[in-house]
Amino acid sequence: MEDNMCGNRLDNCCSIFTAEVIALYRTLQLIDPQTPRKYCIYTDSMSVLEALENYNDRCHPVVCDIIDITSQLHGNGCDIQFCWKPSHLGITGNEQMDIAARSATIDLPLTVPLCDMKRVIQHHINSAWQESWNLQTNNKLHCVKPVIVARPVMTIWLHIVHTRFMHRHLLLGERECSRMYFL
Repeated sequence: MEDNMCGNRLDNCCSIFTAEVIALYRTLQLIDPQTPRKYCIYTDSMSVLEALENYNDRCHPVVCDIIDITSQLHGNGCDIQFCWKPSHLGITGNEQMDIAARSATIDLPLTVPLCDMKRVIQHHINSAWQESWNLQTNNKLHCVKPVIVARPVMTIWLHIVHTRFMHRHLLLGERECSRMYFL
């Protein structure tokens, strides 16, 4: 059996999950479809294995690529199994792969997945918002809430609805809301 190790650098915007699915995809690309054999691919990424098991049409684009290449290889008679192995337990292969990943210098030309770009953009927006908020030292609310935490959209909507009805009660003395609408 031949041991091959290679490492590529990904764009800094790529998540760890993206790096793990790309590693699995690149491993599948090394399989010769003309040589049907049994293959067992080991990974320490439970999240990737769960994504493959719970595949849907809105999953990570590289997970879709893994499903496609695995189907093609199965169609050519290759028997492929994915196995999970725990990481960082002194397993020689794991340690060697970690060293190869850290020392990778060759960039892998890859379009950064939209899900990763959304995360990076959201982080940038939150950081800029926090920097702006940090300058608002004379604002009384700043003392109460010095750190900004983004809320989910539904929570904000509920807060707005609650506030509107609460103000109606406080300002107009209305005890019941005769016009309450639910979506």
